[in-house]
Amino acid sequence: QLSAEDAAAILTSTQKGGNTPLHVCCFLSPPVDVVNNIIQLCPESASMATDHGETALGLACDGFVPACEAVIQALVKAFPSGRNHVNSRNETPLHLHLNMSRSYNVDPSPSVVRIITTVDAVNIQDRRGYRPLCILGKAASEATSFFSSCIRFFSTPTQFSSEVADGPNID
Repeated sequence: QLSAEDAAAILTSTQKGGNTPLHVCCFLSPPVDVVNNIIQLCPESASMATDHGETALGLACDGFVPACEAVIQALVKAFPSGRNHVNSRNETPLHLHLNMSRSYNVDPSPSVVRIITTVDAVNIQDRRGYRPLCILGKAASEATSFFSSCIRFFSTPTQFSSEVADGPNID
């Protein structure tokens, strides 16, 4: 019921830190229809950055629960160059998604990685000097070391195995 000008004014207004309603929404893993409605009412909100250089796409890739593939696609469609946009730490949405996955010890979403990967994004180093492939390698290395530790634990006889006829006591 608002005029287009009033809707745009509201949707481009910022809170502390430069967050627009779309930024806040995207960090909280929104439904795709909400994101589509905001973009339809105010297309420029998709390209706006916070005080730390975060776009809605970056926040959607970095939230505690990353946004779904449809949300990522809608944001990329609205702001295609957002895939190569870097924040204040020189991280692209690809860096953010891979770092988030590594932090929470979950696999990155292959469909999201496919959508946000560009030749430029893969070759950008963040402030720590890491490219996305390095982050992915570190995550795989950590996962491997965890699993190899489990395999060694369960395949190596323990001190209790000679005491218990049924096998090792892992209690």
